[in-house]
Amino acid sequence: MDSVDQSAVEPAGDNTKSRWERFLEADRRLAKRVNAVEKSGIVRIAAAILAVAGIGILVGTGWQILSDYADRSAERVARAWDTVSRPVLGNTGKGGAINTILSSGASIEGLNISCATMGGKPAADTGFCGIAPIISGVEVDGPDPDRPVHITGWNLAGSKLFDSSFKHTFISGINLNGAEVGAVTFEDSHLDGIGDNAIFTDANFVNSEIALAGKGIEFEGQISGTYISLSAPEGMMNVVSWRAWAYADNPPILETNDDATTPYKPVRLGIMVYCDPKTRRNQGEEVAEWVLRCAQMTEDQARQAFPEQWKKFDPQPAL
Repeated sequence: MDSVDQSAVEPAGDNTKSRWERFLEADRRLAKRVNAVEKSGIVRIAAAILAVAGIGILVGTGWQILSDYADRSAERVARAWDTVSRPVLGNTGKGGAINTILSSGASIEGLNISCATMGGKPAADTGFCGIAPIISGVEVDGPDPDRPVHITGWNLAGSKLFDSSFKHTFISGINLNGAEVGAVTFEDSHLDGIGDNAIFTDANFVNSEIALAGKGIEFEGQISGTYISLSAPEGMMNVVSWRAWAYADNPPILETNDDATTPYKPVRLGIMVYCDPKTRRNQGEEVAEWVLRCAQMTEDQARQAFPEQWKKFDPQPAL
């Protein structure tokens, strides 16, 4: 019985081995053919041609993508210039158009969005525009205070500049005669020009400079750490309304030429409120609400609480 079982098993083992050997032999033959193909000069030339063609296709596709992007960018900038220069009153997207132009790296000096240029009729006595051009949502942010974005010669006379932000920006020669500036932030920035009857509401000047020549200026907002220089024609009031606040540990500076030993003095124009920095203003909180809510300090209290920050107002030795 055992011999019968043994004889039945052995042929099955032999058949399995034979199939395995045939598989190995076929694999060796295939490997030889593959090796021959790999060593073939014609095949190598064909592979090189295909590789070069593939690279060419990739380069061409990339170039086309970049070219299309450049074309679309140029079209956007051209449309932005058209929006900015179109003589239309009201809010017609000029703020967003200005952002597009600035982000492209183009110069935007001498921009004229004044009431008269846009088709409005500014009042002869104040320069105010009944239906004014509105510029809103401008966002300018230079790399750092030492490398600001430079903006020169903008004419916004009789226009309205709202809900905008200028950080690390140097604005010179601006015309704000009869203009309204509302909810605009200037941080580590400079602003100089003319501003007869200019109105600032909910302004937010932080560690910046304001140098305006004009009469009848109205101001409401923050001026923490800001250097202020105001001038007006002889015999005229440069400021008719002043309601400002600053954090007590970052007092603003008013330029003065009264005495060489005191080149700077605290701002004492109209209403000037100092707030304890332990309480902070909420985002979007109106100035009137904030000034009532903040922990107010008098100038003397602020000097005593933060003597280092107020040292700059001490008399300087005469030269």
